[in-house]
Amino acid sequence: MGIGAYDDFQLNLSSAEDTSADDYLDKVAILDALQVNRQWNYALGVKYDKFTENGRWTWIASRNMLSNRAFKHVDNDSALPLTLDYRSQEMENKFRVERRQYGENGMKLTWGGQYEFAKFNNSTFSQRYFFLEDTLKEVNFDSAFDMHKYGAFLQGSKPFFDGRVTLSGGVRMDGNEVNEEMANPLRQLRPTLGDALEFFFPLELQCQCGAVLSVAELFGFGGTLKTGQGSTARGPVTPCVIRRLPV
Repeated sequence: MGIGAYDDFQLNLSSAEDTSADDYLDKVAILDALQVNRQWNYALGVKYDKFTENGRWTWIASRNMLSNRAFKHVDNDSALPLTLDYRSQEMENKFRVERRQYGENGMKLTWGGQYEFAKFNNSTFSQRYFFLEDTLKEVNFDSAFDMHKYGAFLQGSKPFFDGRVTLSGGVRMDGNEVNEEMANPLRQLRPTLGDALEFFFPLELQCQCGAVLSVAELFGFGGTLKTGQGSTARGPVTPCVIRRLPV
C-alpha cells in the first residue's frame, strides 16, 4: 500500500496589475517577499504475517521520500537571475521483523529487530540585501548525509488476579553509525516497566516508566558552505542528540 502527493504553489502576479489601486504597493511588497514552492512526497510499504500455533511472525518493509524546491527570481521574472534556489530530499528505507508468542495463563512475549537506511541532501543558493550595511550577501550551501540505523527489542507481559492486574517489562537497544559511541547498541540500552490495573470495564489505570532516545534531524549533520568570494569551508558533523526522558 502507498500514498503520495504533489504540491505546486504559484504566485498570483495578476493581483498587483492595477497600479491605481490603494493597496498596490502592499501587494507588490508581498509578492516581492513570497517564494515559489514545489514539493512531492510518497510513502509505501508491505506487511506479511505468518501465523503459528502459539503466535505469529511479522515482516514489514517500507519506504518514504520527501522532495522540496523553493526558488525566487528577481522581480518574479523567470527570465531574470535567481535570488533563491533551495532543493532538498529526505529518504528512509525501513525493515522490521517481529515475533509474537502467547504462553499459558495469558502471558505474551514479543521480540524482534529493525534496520533503517536514511539519506538527506540539500542544495541552497540565496542572495539577500542588507539595507543597514548596504551590501548584498550570497550563501551557497551543499549538504549530504546518509546513516544506517539498527536495533532490537524484547517485551513481555503477564496478567494476574483474573486479569485485573497486568505487569509488563521490556528492553530496547538502538545503534547507528554517527560515531563510535552510538554505534554500540549496548550503550543505548533502555529498560521499560509498566503495570495496568482494571477497576471495572472500561476504567483502567496504566503506569509506565522508561527512557526514550531522540536523534537529531538529518539536515543537522554538517555540510559544505561556499562563500561569495569562491572560497569553501566544510563544517564539522554535528553529533547526534540523545535525550533520556521519562515515559
